[in-house]
Amino acid sequence: MTLHEAKYAGENLLKDITWDMGTSLNILNRIFYWSVEVRASSVLAESSGLAACRSAH
Repeated sequence: MTLHEAKYAGENLLKDITWDMGTSLNILNRIFYWSVEVRASSVLAESSGLAACRSAH
């Protein structure tokens, strides 16, 4: 392998690694935001349910 080939292979490997990291960060972000949304909507549902119970009594 020549120096040029080694440099090219190294750059490609680096691109692959950074792309993989970006992809996994993206997935982690999606999971995080999804869980936050689910939590927020369940809190909203609970509080509106409590408000409905209070107004019914």
